[in-house]
Amino acid sequence: KTWTMSGEGDVIGIYQMVARDIFAQLEKPDNRHISISVSYFEIYQGHIFDLLNKRNRLMVLEDGKGKVGLKGLTEYSVKNASEVLDAIDQGNSVRRQG
Repeated sequence: KTWTMSGEGDVIGIYQMVARDIFAQLEKPDNRHISISVSYFEIYQGHIFDLLNKRNRLMVLEDGKGKVGLKGLTEYSVKNASEVLDAIDQGNSVRRQG
């Protein structure tokens, strides 16, 4: 699963393919107004952690309309595929394994 998502060596994974494709679409004139942001969280032993903000523990909240959100989840604006992949690498570096 990890190899499929992340790739290895000269073989790119799904993360790289999707990031590349998203930003290729943003090059089209009709899409230049769109901005992309990333967040990365983990559910581990019934708790939710923000992987882009020092594994801060998050709260799951539901509003009056039934929309569920994560209070305190960090969101970063990204300008290219490389920034997306950097965020994934940062999150993976603090993710629990096992």
